[in-house]
Amino acid sequence: MRIFLALLIGVFWSLGLMAQCPGEWVQQISGLPTGNLANNQPSLVIDPDYNVIVSNGIYSAESLIVSGQQFPEPDASGQDTDFFVAKYDSEGGLLWLKVINGVGFTTSQDLQTDNDGNIYVSGLMTNSITIDGVVYDRPDATWLGFLIIKFSPSGDLIWLRKGDYNGSRCYSICWTGTDLAFVIPYSDSVSIGGEVFYSDDELWYQDMVFGKLDTDGNLIHAVNIGGDGNVEVNSFDCDSVGCILQGRFDRELSFDGTTVSTPAENHFELYQMSINANYGLDWLNHSQSFPAIDPRAYGLSLSGEEEAYFSGFYWNSAFTIAGEQLPAPVENDVFVGHLERSDGSITWLKNGSGNSFDATKCMTSSDGSIWVGGEFYSDVFDYEGETFTNTTDGENDGFLFSLDTDSKPKCGLQLEGTGQNGILQVESFGDGHVALLAYLNGTVEFGGQTYEAQGNVDLLVIKTCLPCDTLTGVKEILNANEFVLLQNVPNPFAERTTITYLIPTDATRAEIVFHNALGQQVKSVSIKDTGAGSLNVFAADLSTGIYTYTLVIDGNVVDSKKMTKTD
Repeated sequence: MRIFLALLIGVFWSLGLMAQCPGEWVQQISGLPTGNLANNQPSLVIDPDYNVIVSNGIYSAESLIVSGQQFPEPDASGQDTDFFVAKYDSEGGLLWLKVINGVGFTTSQDLQTDNDGNIYVSGLMTNSITIDGVVYDRPDATWLGFLIIKFSPSGDLIWLRKGDYNGSRCYSICWTGTDLAFVIPYSDSVSIGGEVFYSDDELWYQDMVFGKLDTDGNLIHAVNIGGDGNVEVNSFDCDSVGCILQGRFDRELSFDGTTVSTPAENHFELYQMSINANYGLDWLNHSQSFPAIDPRAYGLSLSGEEEAYFSGFYWNSAFTIAGEQLPAPVENDVFVGHLERSDGSITWLKNGSGNSFDATKCMTSSDGSIWVGGEFYSDVFDYEGETFTNTTDGENDGFLFSLDTDSKPKCGLQLEGTGQNGILQVESFGDGHVALLAYLNGTVEFGGQTYEAQGNVDLLVIKTCLPCDTLTGVKEILNANEFVLLQNVPNPFAERTTITYLIPTDATRAEIVFHNALGQQVKSVSIKDTGAGSLNVFAADLSTGIYTYTLVIDGNVVDSKKMTKTD
């Protein structure tokens, strides 16, 4: 029996994702003939109606192929760069596509959506851009400037904000629940809503402006994050309580004109900064000074008012932050951590390692699960026992693994194929499903199908789930009884929940029986196959209330658990 249970992990890896994930879909975006659609910061977001919106720059393309439809690229000369915004419904149908044409270098950097489904796009522009046939100029087009655009759910332009000073561009935006937070890097000065910020460096090093816009695009408030040297923000996340920023600095770090940290040597260190809703600095973490460690923090997700999760990668030396240390990497290691929002203290910090370059690119958290995605070049990449093996051609593959809140891996997903591929963005639907934005320049095997890049680098927009995501640690089942019935996830549920079970091979008949709070049987589902499996229960199956579901094997009651269906 233990041998059978040990095979459970392999079962979940080998089962086809399409069978395990109802509603899964994949859409490919290609730029012809030699378009590179992953050359900047591809962005993905899920709106309140579970539509999926993606955006990225367009390079060296004469047309776009989106969901099998061909869209001419407004400027096919190759002299300028443009960007697109595409919106898919929850079933993967293309609702609309907009291509924003720019004179000079123009691209998107980030996406966000508000409570009403409006879409915000941040990016940068050199000269003018054209949206729906209307030209918007920058008076001072000597250097890059920032742009922030608000579209309605149907794709109509509501407003555009742009920077007219030298050396600015909007990297990241985040919806707080009531307004739009932004981070704008600049090297000289930047004008935002009539307020001008000047770099506090004597030389043209990079500073950052952090602030918020209201829903009409008006500046609420902003503060400068700078210091002597370069300052970056690699990722940040916000809610109504405040924001946490992660980035790097190489000489000095200041907040609103006050120096808050100085490294021992002039090289990049990682910092984490908590800014409250009143624009005050709550706390600051920064890594210790190790020559040429150069850490990057690509992944941050708030989990309510008390917790946050973060990820990134480092090389050359041991990595220490807020008193927690990871060992020196073999080549290039990733890190994943959990911190308390009240004071920045780190509860746990783990690393994933291989024999080559491995990097996290994104993370999200929802319903007690954390998802971390990226790419690995190593022959074997391992995070706390979750192992990915590169068996195809020695190029990098994409990875996604799921953790519980105590850092324990639950399962993983690997993108395999020829050439290079990786996972760039991940967002959660909140029910165990996730949306992924991946890239490929060769082929990728996924869900029993092969996807081949038509341009130089294509994008894949994927809605999927990790089949073992509802398990609370796959390896714990190795010590369980021969019959296993797990708690449904999520619980309570309003739209859909999943029950995971394990039935031995010698069982002849199995069923899951549902009883209401009065003890009346309301539903029974027969299970035809033995082994590991899962059952999806949908809103239409049960009315609002408390239920008991029971696993019955060969006429014997094995286990029962309670579940709650809400409105």
